[in-house]
Amino acid sequence: MSLIDSSRVERALARLERLAPDRRPRWGRLTATGMVEHLSNSLEVAMGLRPAAAMVPAFLFPLAWAVGRLPLPIPRRLPAAPEFLAARGADFPATVAQLRELLRRFHREVLADPMVRHLHPVFGSLSRLQWAALQDRHLHHHFRQFGL
Repeated sequence: MSLIDSSRVERALARLERLAPDRRPRWGRLTATGMVEHLSNSLEVAMGLRPAAAMVPAFLFPLAWAVGRLPLPIPRRLPAAPEFLAARGADFPATVAQLRELLRRFHREVLADPMVRHLHPVFGSLSRLQWAALQDRHLHHHFRQFGL
């Protein structure tokens, strides 16, 4: 499953619309606004709009990517790259609107040129196609975190 599929994008957007600002997570410390900011930040890294630094030595990228591609749920409470956690300082409706637009833009960019590559802090240089699969799992992980 991947965000190259427009039905996956629409499903993610529908789940996002069900999120309320006061909704509490089933696990972890993120607030609803913090989760939306985190997802927006990760999409910006995926599109090359937000620079990312490697969190692991480059020689570990292939191993990390092999493990990351396993058909298993993303573990809870996994540490995130600092670039993914930066607060945006907007109110909840504005933050949700930003994520909605970023999701649509990411989908358009994947379709336009799926082989453009950007650095992931743990997995190394990924194509937009690889990012689309990873982002689909990432969205599902956090929507599940908030019971969506």
